[in-house]
Amino acid sequence: MPLGGLLSGPGPDGMSSCLLGSSDGSGRPSNGQLMHIACLWSRWTKPGEPDLLSFAAITDEPPREIEAAGHDRCIIPIKPENIEAWLKPEASSLDAMYAILDDKDRPYYEHRLAA
Repeated sequence: MPLGGLLSGPGPDGMSSCLLGSSDGSGRPSNGQLMHIACLWSRWTKPGEPDLLSFAAITDEPPREIEAAGHDRCIIPIKPENIEAWLKPEASSLDAMYAILDDKDRPYYEHRLAA
């Protein structure tokens, strides 16, 4: 899932939100690039009911700057060169998928309290 930045809350004070990203207020990481987030998705089907599509972003231990903002986990950005393999995995390549998650992109996330 492409993502331009992060707004998360509550902040370290338990009340305010934290804008995670560049100092220009865009919410993007310091490299200015879109992040491509590792997600899992599912489709639930029941006859006579509309399909339910759902997804979840995969998280990991946070980098220090995210931890300093009061968070105990962080989404996993996928490196651009791994996007195709993530979106079109081979059925027997679970180890390859873990390798993509381990080889995560690591932009620096500046943070400030949002109004």
